[in-house]
Amino acid sequence: MAQIYDFPHAKKRASPGATTAKRAPLQAPVEAAGRGILALTGAKVIRALWVLLVVFWPLVKWAFAIDIVFQFTRMVYHWSDPAAFAWLIFLTHFAVFSFLTYLVSIYRNR
Repeated sequence: MAQIYDFPHAKKRASPGATTAKRAPLQAPVEAAGRGILALTGAKVIRALWVLLVVFWPLVKWAFAIDIVFQFTRMVYHWSDPAAFAWLIFLTHFAVFSFLTYLVSIYRNR
């Protein structure tokens, strides 16, 4: 057993069995409380897609990087042609890449 050292000026706590106040009984958490079958299925699908994205992220990142460089070059080439909408296509591809980077680096499943 480990020794427990008291800090100076620490208040002594009563032992858990010595309390006389009644506590509320512990209840088991309900897994699907208030959530429908569609919400649970959607959560499982998102979790599966997230796992696949994390596993294949190096390849996906490489492919998106090549695509973004191509779209940027295309946007610069069609700069003076407003009918090409190359800037919108480039921004869309870059936004999707940024969102996927967020999903891989910051988002965590529960």
